[in-house]
Amino acid sequence: MKRTLLLMFLFGATVVAGCGPNKSAARLAITAAQTSLDAAKDQAMMIVPDQVLGIQAAIDGATMSMDRGEFKTAIDSANVIPARVKAMADGLAARTAEMQAAWEKMKEFPQALIELNERVVKLARAKPLPQGIDREQVAAARAALGTITQNWTAAQAAYQAGNLAEAMARAHVAMHDAADAMNSLKLALPEMMK
Repeated sequence: MKRTLLLMFLFGATVVAGCGPNKSAARLAITAAQTSLDAAKDQAMMIVPDQVLGIQAAIDGATMSMDRGEFKTAIDSANVIPARVKAMADGLAARTAEMQAAWEKMKEFPQALIELNERVVKLARAKPLPQGIDREQVAAARAALGTITQNWTAAQAAYQAGNLAEAMARAHVAMHDAADAMNSLKLALPEMMK
């Protein structure tokens, strides 16, 4: 009798395990999620890298759930990924257009750098500095100008390569640093930097 009950229990456990989520089903769902991301990843990394990284983190989380034996959680997490990837991919064209429009507004920035450089050169030669400006500010602006120029050059190269996310990030750093330097030297900011 005990043997019959044991066999019935083992048979029932095997049926339940076979019917429920298992590791191979979780692995299949995770592979499908990763494949969908990989198909859109290259272009998306140049436009919305934060979204790509967020989706990859979700896939990694599903993998960790699978490794802990939480197969249903892994499957549920992985199954929503293809829809997230599709939404991201569908939004790339609009986001690209937004970033290109923002880049076009930065056309005046090289002129602002020329004005900043001219102001630094002029102040470096000035014997009495204008009121509210000291030598340390001039030296700091001169040092910042090199970094600003490097960031702007890198932004232009990234833009030419189609990496709009990097281009915009570097351009914003350059513009922020330039605005700080221009303010410290009492230079009027162009409209695009306000």
